Amino acid sequence: MYPIFPKKRQISIPSELCSLLCLLALFLPLANLAETPGLLNFQGRVLVGGAVFEGEGQFKFALVNGDGSELYWGNASDGNQDGQPDQAVSVPVSAGLYSVLLGDTALANMASIPAKAFANNPLYLRVWFDDQENGYAQLTPDQRVVPAGYALVAGTVADGAITAEKLAPGALDAVTQSFAPSGFTVVSTKAQDADLIAKSFVPFMSVPAPPWRSGSPDHNLSARFGHSAIWTGNAWIIWGGTLGAGVYSRSGALYRPESDQWQTVSSLDAPAARFGHTAVWSGESMIIWGGFGAAAYTNDGGRFKVANSSWSDVSVTGAPAGREGHIAVWTGSQMLVWGGDNFSGLLGDGALYDPALDKWTALTLPNQPEARASATAVWTGDRLIIWGGLGGNGSLNSGAQLIFDTAGSPLQWKTVSLTDAPTARSGHTAVWSGSRMIIWGGESNGAVFADGALYDPVSDSWQPVSTTGAPDGRREHNAVWTGTEMIVLNGMNASGALSSGGAYSQLSDEWRQFTNGGNPPARQGAVVGWTGLDLLVFGGQNDSDQALSAFWRLNPQPAWYFYRKP
Repeated sequence: MYPIFPKKRQISIPSELCSLLCLLALFLPLANLAETPGLLNFQGRVLVGGAVFEGEGQFKFALVNGDGSELYWGNASDGNQDGQPDQAVSVPVSAGLYSVLLGDTALANMASIPAKAFANNPLYLRVWFDDQENGYAQLTPDQRVVPAGYALVAGTVADGAITAEKLAPGALDAVTQSFAPSGFTVVSTKAQDADLIAKSFVPFMSVPAPPWRSGSPDHNLSARFGHSAIWTGNAWIIWGGTLGAGVYSRSGALYRPESDQWQTVSSLDAPAARFGHTAVWSGESMIIWGGFGAAAYTNDGGRFKVANSSWSDVSVTGAPAGREGHIAVWTGSQMLVWGGDNFSGLLGDGALYDPALDKWTALTLPNQPEARASATAVWTGDRLIIWGGLGGNGSLNSGAQLIFDTAGSPLQWKTVSLTDAPTARSGHTAVWSGSRMIIWGGESNGAVFADGALYDPVSDSWQPVSTTGAPDGRREHNAVWTGTEMIVLNGMNASGALSSGGAYSQLSDEWRQFTNGGNPPARQGAVVGWTGLDLLVFGGQNDSDQALSAFWRLNPQPAWYFYRKP
């Protein structure tokens, strides 16, 4: 498949007015047409009391019918059945302007948009806004979703339904490029694209992939590993870790990629120094929990609120036992922790933490998975999927789903199929693509892996990830989902620490080479963030197990190769 570059087309939506604010918005073409659920790019301008709003705005979104009596989708569940999502999406607003991808599950409290929502016509977007002073206001009128959104259901067109009679003369030839006119130009990510060359296209120029570049060094963070990092939507926060030789840290820093500037995270009332803890983003706070520090496993933590740069405690009443090697995810309203180990051994329990109430609720449902540490976990929008890790007899190839109801409460544990599952491993990675969990890499009994698999939680089935062109096998590496690709980088194998990597497309089941330009340092145990444009990498250990403070950035755009028909 080759990229097509249409003229930009924007559809204006009339301004809407309410007692608090007005909103001028644009729907842009779908951000992801290849797979469902998809994304709708929504942009707007917010005024409060006649002045542009500045700061973190709280938005709620829903797709409804013409009179709003039927709800087809909401950014979060509607447990009280009042027609308004229970949770809000925190969106940065600068000079009154903001942009958000509706359906982007990487955002806290944002549910994916199912394709079936676009089976309804007419379809309207309803928006609520809270400036955190005046409460939520519903914007009026609801805005009609224009035809771009209905591209999500294009995949449901029956085979053979589009006949030659429905195509303009020559259209099919242009699409296949078999009879493209002289001078017709296409772009490929392949230096020698056999399909294009077979159609008589000739390469005539290329644009190299961007190299790695050093980010601002003004972070005032000591070299470290075992630290945590979260992406807020507009900032990256790093906290804690070990500085080496049993010295732990309670320091952190916040990085804003637009300005390439750091600011220190206050240590006033911060949690005790530790490493091996977890961190999640709630939409307004980074929540730190667990880990090891001061010769003990801890079951406490802290909440860092970005808006006022302040810490508050996480209650220990009802909290699980202290641990490291556990998993933690944000469900949209609560932090869920499970598994890990401590001085008592492997753990198979967990709990949910509600920051609004500062309250823990134990997970007591039957059929919890086998106790383990260093498992991977992804949150899909309505379920947690745990897989792999270290069990009592070594590495595991088993897993489980914890399914939640529409009110955000856990319903049941279900086992993950073993049929066609990857071999047992730990030190691997997992990402959620919007429809599949992708497992890759890891180790077992000293052997490292350069393979993986995709898991579909709906059908409870696995399919292998292509190994053609895959990066070298590794453990303790990083993996992120960019919205179109899984990017794997860093890690360790028998040759030592690595700086190489690769990018995997679920759609094509293909790997592409990943640039090493700029010579970033090889490392394992680093933290990686994804801004929507750049990869951010900090810390980790080198071949000599020395902690690093190196901070690097990369736009992972591939090299482009241009072909022209003579």
